[in-house]
Order: sequence, then structure tokens, then C-alpha cells
Amino acid sequence: MDTSVIIALADPLDVFHEQSMSFVNKLVMYTIECMSGSPLIMELGKLVEAKGTKRCLDIINSMEEFGIHLKNIDMKQAWKLSEIYLDEGVLTKRH
Repeated sequence: MDTSVIIALADPLDVFHEQSMSFVNKLVMYTIECMSGSPLIMELGKLVEAKGTKRCLDIINSMEEFGIHLKNIDMKQAWKLSEIYLDEGVLTKRH
């Protein structure tokens, strides 16, 4: 699961909060397993520096609430996927 979806779940003021909630609730409804990996851990580290530990803990609690699990993935896979996202214009270099 994309880190932006997970981060938006924990913040009711986030622009994508409602969309993220709807998306994850549909995944749960259809019993689709929700997972995230190493990129999320990197984002959480940046978030702690920028917004503090409480914000990070809110996200982790939200993951627990929605049944989102961490999975150990090879960072080479994550970088390949991000390259595909960039090539297809799904994300910008900033993301």
C-alpha cells in the first residue's frame, strides 16, 4: 500500500483522508490483505523529524486499526517500482 494512503488515514484534516478511508475500507470488505514495507519506514523517519513522534505513532495506530501490516521487502524492488511510477508519470521526482 502506498505510503500517502497510510499517512492520510491517520489525519482527518488531510486532503485525501476520506478517499483513503474509502479505499482501505473497500479492501477490507473484499478481504484483500493490506501491506506496506521499507519505503513506509523511511517516510515515518522523515515524519518524526518534521512533525514529531506523536504523528508517527498516530500513523502506526491507524495501521493497526485498519489491519495494515509491514512486510520486509527488498529496497531494489521498491526503487524499480518508483522508477516505473516516474516513467509513467504517476509520481513526480519530488515524490
